[in-house]
Amino acid sequence: MSNQKMKCKNCDTELKGQFCLECGQRASVKRFTLVDLFSTDFLLGLFSLERSKFLFTVKMLFSNPGKMVRDYIAGKRVRTFHFFTFLIIIITIYQILEYLLKIDFLNTVSTPETAAQLESFLAYTKQHLKIFTLAKIPIGAAITYFIFQKANFNFAEHLVLNTFLVSAEGIIRSLMLFPLALEPDNVTLSFILGWIPRIYTVIFFYSVFWVFFERKLHPFLFSIASLLLIMIFYVLLILYPAMLILS
Repeated sequence: MSNQKMKCKNCDTELKGQFCLECGQRASVKRFTLVDLFSTDFLLGLFSLERSKFLFTVKMLFSNPGKMVRDYIAGKRVRTFHFFTFLIIIITIYQILEYLLKIDFLNTVSTPETAAQLESFLAYTKQHLKIFTLAKIPIGAAITYFIFQKANFNFAEHLVLNTFLVSAEGIIRSLMLFPLALEPDNVTLSFILGWIPRIYTVIFFYSVFWVFFERKLHPFLFSIASLLLIMIFYVLLILYPAMLILS
């Protein structure tokens, strides 16, 4: 019989129960798999709504997202907000702000000639925002799983990291609503602001994956490639079919 004692994945303290006596993390924390994403621990995590964890997650996403994501995947999760609950909260905040600020995206993304064509599509995406947002996650996960194989993350772990990415993009887009509300007819401003989440995506991927490469240029180029592929496949698999249905 093995005498090896289990240690907490968050703080490396010897475990003597269902929770770590040092940091409070559950002893059952293990590597993410597709099955685990629908496990009891996953469902319990959905209802963990600690303010300090939320603020810590926001701070890390914009100061050192790579370390936070790698630690989270490795099992150091006690300080970080549950990845899926975090996304749902961010989407909800965005929808509330969009409603309160009463932004008409037809003025910011179209000309009078194309406004009529986009009106029904934008109304549909606004009504089903959570679905369109969630659809981006498996597309991103499939692409990063293929491109960043050196990281040895499984597909479920790529789903987790892409959920954090989409959440961070949601925070950025929520902040973008304020200047758009001040300049509702400024198409140029909308175009410039639209590049901010794309630039962040490259920074996010690089921050997560650079440690797995000897040459730092490679993860940077792979990060750009990942962004472009995500944009292409999201349009082809999600946006274009939706436009065909509504046309």
